[in-house]
Amino acid sequence: MKHNDVNITRTSRPRVLVCGYLWVNLGDDLLFRILVERYPAVDFYVFTGHDYERIVNRPNLHVIRRNRLNRIFASHVPYQYRYYRFDAVVYIGGSIFIEKGSSGECSTTRNLRKLHKAFPHLPIHIVGCNYGPEQTPQFRREVEGVFEFVESVTMRDTYSYNLFSANPRVSCAPDVVFNLRDRGSVVVEDAPEPAVALSVIDLASRPELEKYTERYDEMIVRIAHRHLRQGRKVRLLSFCSAEGDVVACERILNSIDSGLRDNVEIISYGGDIDHFLAYIRSASVLYATRFHATILGTIFGVPTLPIIYSDKTEHVLDDMGWLGDSLDLRNPCTDCEELQPHQIDSASLEKLRMEALNQFASLDKVFGLCHK
Repeated sequence: MKHNDVNITRTSRPRVLVCGYLWVNLGDDLLFRILVERYPAVDFYVFTGHDYERIVNRPNLHVIRRNRLNRIFASHVPYQYRYYRFDAVVYIGGSIFIEKGSSGECSTTRNLRKLHKAFPHLPIHIVGCNYGPEQTPQFRREVEGVFEFVESVTMRDTYSYNLFSANPRVSCAPDVVFNLRDRGSVVVEDAPEPAVALSVIDLASRPELEKYTERYDEMIVRIAHRHLRQGRKVRLLSFCSAEGDVVACERILNSIDSGLRDNVEIISYGGDIDHFLAYIRSASVLYATRFHATILGTIFGVPTLPIIYSDKTEHVLDDMGWLGDSLDLRNPCTDCEELQPHQIDSASLEKLRMEALNQFASLDKVFGLCHK
């Protein structure tokens, strides 16, 4: 029997529904692929209109295409999933517990409650998340209520963990992407030549950060000008087109002196993970606004300057024992000209990688894996 191109006949392999941000965002796509690669004997299923079979490119990842029926019932999870049998749910993502406005809720908590209603006896595992920002006291109570019915929650920073540490289901480990080494080489053919890389986001599309847009764009342009005038090539990196990264890259490119633009290139992630990672790995220096740009620069040994736009980056840098400079774009007194990119030492990186394995500690027990 088939439904939406996916064979749903019963097999002995575990069948897991994966939920998260499925909008071709490099950071989240890395989480999905690391998860799927770690458990090759598990079949993972995602509901999406995007081509995640190509993006993740692993035989145990199956896409259930969104059709007219799915769109009609998209807000009613019990109906949306009624044709499918799963053995567990994995909700994987970073900043998935953010309160919008003063509602005391967010899309993640709503979705988790719907999943629990649809499958009351199905274990739900939350992997790789952080908490906040919160706007009201009731939001934390809402999240605490969700954590009471899920099987496990693994936070990615100690700040978030400490807020919920009284719950034995909640644990903490470094970000999932520190597990990237598990999947082997990310080198591709025709590796790009070294260049200065700047991970860019569009603050104008983020209501809480819109007021910093002009100052941020000017800062990125100043950094680019400094390196271009020293004869270096510059790449502007877009991690997620859906969130406006490309728009910001184009706006910044148009602000760079016309005589220097020939040495500036926009690299936009469109689903080819290895191809995009090659541009980060080959960077001579990385200015990292995107959260996972900092993580990837650290993994690949690229001198990195984190650009902080959210407390989540600050919390993770604290956990990493980051001894180098960072730039908080919310602080108008920060002078980017005086800051230097930094590399952490190999022993600290290895420690982070080993500890990051614990993001999967609960799933390892379920799927029979163990690690030293």
